[in-house]
Amino acid sequence: MRWMDLYQTLLETYGPRGLWPRISRAGTDGRDDRGYLPGGGPPEDLSGAFEIAAGAVLTQNTAWLNAERAVQNLSNAGALSHEGILAMSREILAEIIRPAGYFNAKARTLRELAGFFRTLSPDGFRYSAPTRDSLLSVRGIGPETADSILVYGFGVPTFVVDAYTRRIAGRLGFEHTASSYEDFKSHIEMNLPRKWTVYAEFHAILVEHAKVRCRKSPRCAGCPLGDLCKYRMYEKT
Repeated sequence: MRWMDLYQTLLETYGPRGLWPRISRAGTDGRDDRGYLPGGGPPEDLSGAFEIAAGAVLTQNTAWLNAERAVQNLSNAGALSHEGILAMSREILAEIIRPAGYFNAKARTLRELAGFFRTLSPDGFRYSAPTRDSLLSVRGIGPETADSILVYGFGVPTFVVDAYTRRIAGRLGFEHTASSYEDFKSHIEMNLPRKWTVYAEFHAILVEHAKVRCRKSPRCAGCPLGDLCKYRMYEKT
């Protein structure tokens, strides 16, 4: 199986997922009650990009449902912007984002990230996307978080590699699943069209498949990839 075949199969199975949710816009502009908008593009405003960036930080080492509660708390407090984050103490911020776990460390990272966003330059009605290296220089921002911010917040074609990607690819017999983040990312990108829409949607449907079917203890019955999955073949013997 090729990477593009996997993308097409999962897209046909689950349909467009709707990129990163904008919780502050839930129920408006065609978004569902959790802020998802299938087929939507990256935000055109800096506050939207920061909301996505904050969510990417808050979901580190925790489930999205926990991060979602923390993002909602920030929105309720009127602090879901880089200005709002910088206007409060780290102690108060940590308490607001407590549902996401590791709240002291994440509060520090959010404040660092907010300071970084304050330096971004306008580009017409939008804002220039930061470089990946500049994001990685922000304390607490690693490759997965940086790539999530770039592809979902700014529409930059960069693929997000996470544990779900490695799990699914490994069970299907893809190469390089045990290699470094950068090597595995490069391998995937070499085998896909360089389009942010493909990268963003592909990551989203891999996450969906990992949650619905390809769990740590997988639900193989009825899986659309069952006939091609080496793990499934092993389970049958």
